[in-house]
Amino acid sequence: LPRHALETEALTAPEEALRKIESALASGPEPRDRVLLQLARANACRVVANWSCQRDAGMEAAGSARALGDDVLLVRGLIAESRGRLALADYTRGERLLGEAQAVLERSPNAELEADVMLAFSSLAFSLGRPEGTAEYAQRGIDALGADPAPILRTRLLRNRARAEAQTEQLEAARATLAESLAIAETMDDPKLVAELALETARVARQARDVPAQVAAGERVLALGARLQNSQLNGLAHEVLGLAAAQVGDAAT
Repeated sequence: LPRHALETEALTAPEEALRKIESALASGPEPRDRVLLQLARANACRVVANWSCQRDAGMEAAGSARALGDDVLLVRGLIAESRGRLALADYTRGERLLGEAQAVLERSPNAELEADVMLAFSSLAFSLGRPEGTAEYAQRGIDALGADPAPILRTRLLRNRARAEAQTEQLEAARATLAESLAIAETMDDPKLVAELALETARVARQARDVPAQVAAGERVLALGARLQNSQLNGLAHEVLGLAAAQVGDAAT
Protein backbone atom coordinates (compact mmCIF):
# COMPACT_ATOMS: atom_id res chain seq x y z
CA LEU A 1 0.00 0.00 0.00
CA PRO A 2 1.21 3.55 -0.71
CA ARG A 3 2.72 5.20 2.38
CA HIS A 4 4.71 8.34 3.03
CA ALA A 5 8.07 7.75 4.73
CA LEU A 6 6.87 9.86 7.67
CA GLU A 7 4.09 7.36 8.35
CA THR A 8 6.72 4.75 9.18
CA GLU A 9 8.80 7.25 11.15
CA ALA A 10 5.72 7.98 13.25
CA LEU A 11 5.90 4.46 14.70
CA THR A 12 9.06 5.24 16.65
CA ALA A 13 9.26 9.06 16.81
CA PRO A 14 5.67 10.31 16.59
CA GLU A 15 6.19 13.83 17.96
CA GLU A 16 9.10 14.50 15.61
CA ALA A 17 7.14 13.01 12.72
CA LEU A 18 4.18 15.26 13.50
CA ARG A 19 6.40 18.36 13.36
CA LYS A 20 7.78 17.28 9.98
CA ILE A 21 4.30 16.45 8.68
CA GLU A 22 2.88 19.83 9.68
CA SER A 23 5.82 21.55 7.98
CA ALA A 24 5.34 19.50 4.81
CA LEU A 25 1.60 20.20 4.74
CA ALA A 26 2.25 23.93 5.11
CA SER A 27 4.54 23.91 2.09
CA GLY A 28 1.68 23.16 -0.35
CA PRO A 29 2.36 19.59 -1.48
CA GLU A 30 0.85 17.98 -4.55
CA PRO A 31 -2.69 16.60 -3.96
CA ARG A 32 -1.63 12.95 -3.71
CA ASP A 33 1.26 13.80 -1.40
CA ARG A 34 -1.18 15.76 0.77
CA VAL A 35 -3.31 12.63 1.19
CA LEU A 36 -0.26 10.54 2.11
CA LEU A 37 0.84 13.19 4.61
CA GLN A 38 -2.59 13.22 6.24
CA LEU A 39 -2.45 9.42 6.54
CA ALA A 40 0.99 9.77 8.12
CA ARG A 41 -0.46 12.37 10.49
CA ALA A 42 -3.30 10.00 11.42
CA ASN A 43 -0.76 7.30 12.24
CA ALA A 44 1.37 9.61 14.36
CA CYS A 45 -1.72 10.79 16.24
CA ARG A 46 -2.71 7.16 16.84
CA VAL A 47 0.70 6.40 18.35
CA VAL A 48 0.40 9.30 20.83
CA ALA A 49 -3.29 8.47 21.53
CA ASN A 50 -4.63 11.76 20.14
CA TRP A 51 -7.88 10.33 18.80
CA SER A 52 -9.50 13.57 17.66
CA CYS A 53 -6.37 14.33 15.63
CA GLN A 54 -6.47 10.83 14.12
CA ARG A 55 -10.14 11.30 13.24
CA ASP A 56 -9.57 14.71 11.63
CA ALA A 57 -6.51 13.57 9.66
CA GLY A 58 -8.41 10.54 8.36
CA MET A 59 -11.31 12.77 7.35
CA GLU A 60 -8.98 15.11 5.47
CA ALA A 61 -7.28 12.18 3.75
CA ALA A 62 -10.58 10.59 2.71
CA GLY A 63 -11.98 13.85 1.36
CA SER A 64 -8.90 14.58 -0.72
CA ALA A 65 -8.64 10.97 -1.96
CA ARG A 66 -12.27 11.04 -3.03
CA ALA A 67 -11.58 14.17 -5.08
CA LEU A 68 -8.60 12.40 -6.69
CA GLY A 69 -10.66 9.30 -7.47
CA ASP A 70 -8.11 7.08 -5.70
CA ASP A 71 -10.02 4.22 -4.05
CA VAL A 72 -7.02 2.79 -2.18
CA LEU A 73 -6.25 6.09 -0.48
CA LEU A 74 -9.96 6.71 0.09
CA VAL A 75 -10.35 3.43 1.99
CA ARG A 76 -7.21 4.14 4.02
CA GLY A 77 -8.63 7.53 4.97
CA LEU A 78 -12.02 6.09 5.90
CA ILE A 79 -10.37 3.48 8.11
CA ALA A 80 -8.19 6.09 9.83
CA GLU A 81 -11.17 8.35 10.51
CA SER A 82 -13.21 5.40 11.72
CA ARG A 83 -10.51 4.28 14.15
CA GLY A 84 -10.34 7.77 15.63
CA ARG A 85 -14.10 7.90 16.05
CA LEU A 86 -14.26 4.41 17.57
CA ALA A 87 -11.57 5.39 20.09
CA LEU A 88 -13.73 8.40 20.99
CA ALA A 89 -16.73 6.05 21.46
CA ASP A 90 -18.49 7.48 18.39
CA TYR A 91 -19.47 3.92 17.47
CA THR A 92 -22.36 4.68 15.12
CA ARG A 93 -20.37 6.98 12.85
CA GLY A 94 -17.27 4.80 13.07
CA GLU A 95 -19.20 1.71 11.99
CA ARG A 96 -20.85 3.63 9.16
CA LEU A 97 -17.44 4.67 7.83
CA LEU A 98 -16.28 1.05 7.84
CA GLY A 99 -19.38 0.12 5.86
CA GLU A 100 -18.52 2.85 3.37
CA ALA A 101 -14.99 1.44 3.09
CA GLN A 102 -16.42 -2.02 2.38
CA ALA A 103 -18.59 -0.57 -0.39
CA VAL A 104 -15.51 0.99 -2.03
CA LEU A 105 -13.65 -2.32 -1.76
CA GLU A 106 -16.44 -4.08 -3.62
CA ARG A 107 -15.55 -2.07 -6.72
CA SER A 108 -11.80 -1.96 -6.01
CA PRO A 109 -10.84 -5.19 -4.17
CA ASN A 110 -7.70 -5.15 -2.03
CA ALA A 111 -6.96 -8.00 0.37
CA GLU A 112 -4.84 -5.98 2.78
CA LEU A 113 -7.42 -3.22 3.07
CA GLU A 114 -10.20 -5.79 3.50
CA ALA A 115 -8.20 -7.29 6.38
CA ASP A 116 -7.74 -3.82 7.86
CA VAL A 117 -11.49 -3.22 7.78
CA MET A 118 -12.02 -6.58 9.51
CA LEU A 119 -9.49 -5.53 12.15
CA ALA A 120 -11.46 -2.36 12.82
CA PHE A 121 -14.73 -4.29 13.09
CA SER A 122 -12.98 -6.72 15.46
CA SER A 123 -11.81 -3.85 17.67
CA LEU A 124 -15.32 -2.39 17.64
CA ALA A 125 -16.74 -5.73 18.81
CA PHE A 126 -14.13 -5.82 21.59
CA SER A 127 -15.09 -2.31 22.73
CA LEU A 128 -18.73 -3.38 22.88
CA GLY A 129 -17.91 -6.49 24.94
CA ARG A 130 -18.63 -9.02 22.19
CA PRO A 131 -15.80 -11.59 22.26
CA GLU A 132 -17.40 -13.84 19.62
CA GLY A 133 -17.50 -10.93 17.17
CA THR A 134 -13.97 -9.91 18.13
CA ALA A 135 -12.68 -13.39 17.26
CA GLU A 136 -14.80 -13.80 14.13
CA TYR A 137 -13.73 -10.53 12.52
CA ALA A 138 -10.09 -11.09 13.50
CA GLN A 139 -10.10 -14.50 11.84
CA ARG A 140 -11.82 -13.09 8.74
CA GLY A 141 -9.02 -10.55 8.52
CA ILE A 142 -6.37 -13.25 8.83
CA ASP A 143 -8.14 -15.28 6.14
CA ALA A 144 -8.32 -12.23 3.86
CA LEU A 145 -4.53 -11.80 4.09
CA GLY A 146 -3.93 -15.35 2.93
CA ALA A 147 -0.22 -15.76 2.17
CA ASP A 148 0.47 -12.00 2.34
CA PRO A 149 2.85 -11.52 5.32
CA ALA A 150 1.54 -7.98 6.16
CA PRO A 151 3.33 -8.30 9.53
CA ILE A 152 1.90 -5.27 11.35
CA LEU A 153 -1.66 -5.98 10.28
CA ARG A 154 -1.36 -9.72 10.91
CA THR A 155 0.05 -9.08 14.39
CA ARG A 156 -2.88 -6.80 15.29
CA LEU A 157 -5.38 -9.34 14.04
CA LEU A 158 -3.71 -12.03 16.16
CA ARG A 159 -3.75 -9.65 19.13
CA ASN A 160 -7.51 -9.24 18.77
CA ARG A 161 -8.03 -12.98 18.49
CA ALA A 162 -6.00 -13.44 21.67
CA ARG A 163 -8.20 -10.84 23.41
CA ALA A 164 -11.31 -12.82 22.52
CA GLU A 165 -9.71 -16.09 23.61
CA ALA A 166 -8.79 -14.57 26.96
CA GLN A 167 -12.28 -13.15 27.44
CA THR A 168 -13.78 -16.59 26.88
CA GLU A 169 -11.36 -18.27 29.32
CA GLN A 170 -9.33 -20.01 26.57
CA LEU A 171 -6.09 -19.10 28.31
CA GLU A 172 -3.81 -21.64 26.63
CA ALA A 173 -5.10 -20.62 23.20
CA ALA A 174 -4.63 -16.96 24.12
CA ARG A 175 -1.04 -17.59 25.21
CA ALA A 176 -0.28 -19.43 21.96
CA THR A 177 -1.81 -16.67 19.85
CA LEU A 178 0.10 -13.98 21.77
CA ALA A 179 3.35 -15.92 21.35
CA GLU A 180 2.72 -16.09 17.60
CA SER A 181 1.98 -12.37 17.40
CA LEU A 182 4.98 -11.40 19.55
CA ALA A 183 7.29 -13.47 17.35
CA ILE A 184 6.20 -11.32 14.40
CA ALA A 185 6.22 -8.02 16.31
CA GLU A 186 9.77 -8.52 17.57
CA THR A 187 11.02 -8.47 13.97
CA MET A 188 9.69 -4.91 13.50
CA ASP A 189 10.33 -1.55 15.12
CA ASP A 190 6.80 -0.74 16.27
CA PRO A 191 6.94 -0.01 20.02
CA LYS A 192 3.24 0.79 20.37
CA LEU A 193 2.29 -2.57 18.89
CA VAL A 194 4.71 -4.37 21.21
CA ALA A 195 3.19 -2.45 24.13
CA GLU A 196 -0.31 -3.51 23.11
CA LEU A 197 0.79 -7.14 23.02
CA ALA A 198 2.41 -6.77 26.44
CA LEU A 199 -0.89 -5.44 27.78
CA GLU A 200 -2.70 -8.48 26.43
CA THR A 201 -0.03 -10.72 27.97
CA ALA A 202 -0.64 -8.99 31.31
CA ARG A 203 -4.40 -9.56 31.07
CA VAL A 204 -3.95 -13.28 30.40
CA ALA A 205 -1.39 -13.50 33.24
CA ARG A 206 -3.84 -11.81 35.60
CA GLN A 207 -6.50 -14.39 34.78
CA ALA A 208 -3.93 -17.11 35.48
CA ARG A 209 -2.79 -15.30 38.69
CA ASP A 210 0.77 -15.13 37.34
CA VAL A 211 1.97 -12.00 39.14
CA PRO A 212 5.62 -11.96 37.94
CA ALA A 213 4.43 -12.07 34.32
CA GLN A 214 2.06 -9.17 35.01
CA VAL A 215 4.82 -7.07 36.56
CA ALA A 216 7.23 -7.80 33.70
CA ALA A 217 4.58 -6.83 31.14
CA GLY A 218 3.63 -3.67 33.06
CA GLU A 219 7.23 -2.50 33.31
CA ARG A 220 7.74 -3.10 29.60
CA VAL A 221 4.65 -1.06 28.73
CA LEU A 222 5.79 1.71 31.08
CA ALA A 223 9.15 1.94 29.28
CA LEU A 224 7.53 1.92 25.85
CA GLY A 225 4.97 4.54 26.88
CA ALA A 226 7.77 6.82 28.05
CA ARG A 227 9.65 6.29 24.79
CA LEU A 228 6.58 7.26 22.76
CA GLN A 229 5.39 10.00 25.16
CA ASN A 230 2.05 8.18 25.16
CA SER A 231 0.06 9.05 28.29
CA GLN A 232 -2.51 6.32 27.64
CA LEU A 233 0.15 3.59 27.64
CA ASN A 234 1.66 5.07 30.80
CA GLY A 235 -1.70 4.93 32.53
CA LEU A 236 -2.40 1.38 31.39
CA ALA A 237 1.05 0.27 32.56
CA HIS A 238 0.42 1.67 36.05
CA GLU A 239 -2.95 -0.09 36.05
CA VAL A 240 -1.25 -3.41 35.23
CA LEU A 241 1.27 -2.92 38.05
CA GLY A 242 -1.43 -1.85 40.49
CA LEU A 243 -3.64 -4.84 39.71
CA ALA A 244 -0.68 -7.19 40.08
CA ALA A 245 0.09 -5.70 43.50
CA ALA A 246 -3.56 -5.99 44.51
CA GLN A 247 -3.59 -9.65 43.54
CA VAL A 248 -0.92 -10.43 46.15
CA GLY A 249 -2.43 -8.13 48.79
CA ASP A 250 0.17 -5.35 48.44
CA ALA A 251 -2.30 -2.58 49.21
CA ALA A 252 0.30 0.19 49.59
CA THR A 253 1.70 -0.33 46.07
